[in-house]
Amino acid sequence: MNESSNHPGGGLAGAILARSRQVVLGLLLGGLALAIALWGVPLAAVADALARADLIWLVPPAIMFLLQQVIRAGRQALILQAQAPDHRFRTSLSVLCISFLFINTLPARLGEVVRPLLLLEREGIPVGAGFAAVFLERAIDLCAMLVMIALVAWLVPVPSQTL
Repeated sequence: MNESSNHPGGGLAGAILARSRQVVLGLLLGGLALAIALWGVPLAAVADALARADLIWLVPPAIMFLLQQVIRAGRQALILQAQAPDHRFRTSLSVLCISFLFINTLPARLGEVVRPLLLLEREGIPVGAGFAAVFLERAIDLCAMLVMIALVAWLVPVPSQTL
C-alpha cells in the first residue's frame, strides 16, 4: 500500500486535498497570529515612521540577521548529523526559519518546541534528539554570551563612583 492511499479520497487527488487543507489551515493560523500581534498597534504611526526612515540603515542588520541564520543552520546541521548523517543544511535552514517564526509569534519561546517536531516530520529525527539539539544550541549560546560579557567587562573601564 503506498502512502497516498492513506489519505482521504485515496490516490493523488486525496493527497492534494489533504495538503491543500494544511496550507489553508496554516494561512488561517498565520493570519490570526498576525492579527493578534498587530492588535492595538497604531499602524498609521508605524507607516509614518517607516516613510520618514532612511531605509539604507536596515541593510546592515538584515545582512547580519541572514548571516546569523546561516551560521545557526550550519551549527544545527552539524549537531544533527551525528544522529542523522543524511541531514542536510537546507533542511536545517528551513526548520530554523519556521521555528524562528513561531518563536516570534507564540509566547514563551514556544517555537523552540516546534523545531524538534519539524525535524521528526521532515527528517525522521527522534523528538528526543531534536530537543537535545535545541538544548545544546542554547547551552552554546549561553556560553558565547558569557564570553562576550566577560570581554566587555575586561575591556570597558568602569568608573569607580559606580562601584
